[in-house]
Amino acid sequence: MTNGVEHEWEFSSPNEYEFEKGNTVEKGSAAKQKVSALFQHLNVSELAQVDELVEKMGTYGYKDVERFEMKWMDSNGRLYTWVWNEEDK
Repeated sequence: MTNGVEHEWEFSSPNEYEFEKGNTVEKGSAAKQKVSALFQHLNVSELAQVDELVEKMGTYGYKDVERFEMKWMDSNGRLYTWVWNEEDK
C-alpha cells in the first residue's frame, strides 16, 4: 500500500499472473512481466528480512510504503510471510 492505493502482484502456479493497482486488474502477459520483474528485483529467499524488502520496494519506485505484505512458497511447499506497517516502525 502506497499513498492509500493498494498494489498487488500475484502468481499462482502453473501460469496465472495478476497485477492490481487500486481497482484496476491486469492479467496475462502484461501481468506476468510486472510480477516477474518485481520478484527478480526483490530477490526473495527464506533468509529475506522484511525491512530489506520494504527498502527494495522503495528502489523499485514505491517510496511511500504504508503497508507491505508478502507471501512466498518455496519449491518444497514451505510458506514464508513478511508483514510490515509504517505505524510499527
